[in-house]
Amino acid sequence: MTCNSYFEVREGKATATFIGRSVIRDYLCYVLGNGIQMNVSDSVEDDSNTDFYIVDDITEDNHIEKSSDDRIIMLSDFIDVLNDVHIPNDRPVALWGGGIELDKQIGTIMKYCSPKVIIDQSKEGEYLGIPFVRKEQIDIGDFFIIVTTTKYAGEISSFLVKSGRKEGEDFILGANPAFLNNNAQLFRRAITAEPLKRVACRRPFTYLNVGVSGLLTHCCYEWLPIFVGNVLNNSENAYDTITSRIIRVSFMNQSYAFCNTVCCPFMSNTRDMLCLEDKNVVDDELYMHDQNIVDVDVAFDNTCNLFCESCRDKYIIDNSDGNIQIAEKISESLLPKVHRLTVAGNGEVFLSKAYARIFDKTYPNTVLTILSNGNIFTEDKWKMIDGKFKDIILMFSVDAATKETYEKVRRGGRWENVMRGLSLASKLKKEGKVSKFIIRFVVSNRNYIEMPDFVKLGSKLGCDIVDFSRIENWGTFSESEFEEVSMFNGDEPKEEMKKVLSLPEMRNEIVHYTNIVAGNT
Repeated sequence: MTCNSYFEVREGKATATFIGRSVIRDYLCYVLGNGIQMNVSDSVEDDSNTDFYIVDDITEDNHIEKSSDDRIIMLSDFIDVLNDVHIPNDRPVALWGGGIELDKQIGTIMKYCSPKVIIDQSKEGEYLGIPFVRKEQIDIGDFFIIVTTTKYAGEISSFLVKSGRKEGEDFILGANPAFLNNNAQLFRRAITAEPLKRVACRRPFTYLNVGVSGLLTHCCYEWLPIFVGNVLNNSENAYDTITSRIIRVSFMNQSYAFCNTVCCPFMSNTRDMLCLEDKNVVDDELYMHDQNIVDVDVAFDNTCNLFCESCRDKYIIDNSDGNIQIAEKISESLLPKVHRLTVAGNGEVFLSKAYARIFDKTYPNTVLTILSNGNIFTEDKWKMIDGKFKDIILMFSVDAATKETYEKVRRGGRWENVMRGLSLASKLKKEGKVSKFIIRFVVSNRNYIEMPDFVKLGSKLGCDIVDFSRIENWGTFSESEFEEVSMFNGDEPKEEMKKVLSLPEMRNEIVHYTNIVAGNT
């Protein structure tokens, strides 16, 4: 028998457990194949207690015939039950929200239903033959509603609940991974991908990222671009959805089928990973059952006082009720359980009303990491978090060592303000009030020449780590613009960059590289 994954699927009364041989509710089953040519007589034991076998019939070379045993179920006949979208057949469907977000979701939605109307207060006419209406023009109670907007999902959800509607029965959020993912296809991909068999990553078993609109991922989305849940749907068990389990399958068989292994610094530097020769962490019972998310990143509010060219082209202030709702949900059900909490990374933590709501509570067993640009970090902001966590780590993105360069690359920021914030952090570190003080530098052609001076600045401030990472293109550069601004050709530093990396300052023990391959430094 070949099986490197765990997964439960229920069909009627029987249960198939994708974890090798297992007894669940007295139904014993096997999973065979994983795309490998097999002979049923070599793989299936003569076991009268076996209720059925699930056979992978993906490859042409796999000649196991379904007719050879009436207990055999072909995998292709079975895994469609993983798609858990349920829309009532007796009610018309209304979509709530037009625009770009609807464009992204409409193809998937149309596979499950034929919407009758689109609710949008600012649009008229039709979209793909579906008429736009205002909410007051229809009786919302007559429709099953799919909320397709993500920006206002929290507010619309609150409105529907106050109107007597029940989530799941009367409406669902389009940002629900049930619409964004085809779980059957994901599972097929997970069990058939070639294994890398290099390292074993713990990430999807212990980590959760709460992103924009409450969407959840098990890693940075750019490194593992699959949404696994939405905190607005089920914050209690958001990390144990079907999609979550499928991703864990791909880690347990070391295929990492959904990972961007080029961008991921863990894959490139094997940092925070466990070599397989030491121990295969995914075989440990801790990771098979009763998973506990202990490490959470919170980055759902894009509000920021800067508009750096690598991130955005304008100021963003988002004080929507939806963000407050997300903050309240995770503060109640998710955050009290975690060991490590990181707040922000896509905006300024101390400018967000939603993050302030999180800091209203105390988390005595949690280590907090703050990601900030430092411009508004003052004694008053420090008091928001002081004494409320087991420990605090302060991390500031600076990207320059001089006023002139700083105010070019950190648009909207002032050098005097950030230095005041860094000086306060340095003081707190010396007083023992924070355990680590880190400054960060995203390398581009605008600032790379200041890397050695940035190391000197970090030493002067008493930083524990001075972190360097290469610039990424988040859609703010054209391809040609990015080639110019980046100091790398693929993973290889450009010649000017190599000269800087070879300088003695860059060998200081406080220097750390994130997505810069260590061998190339």
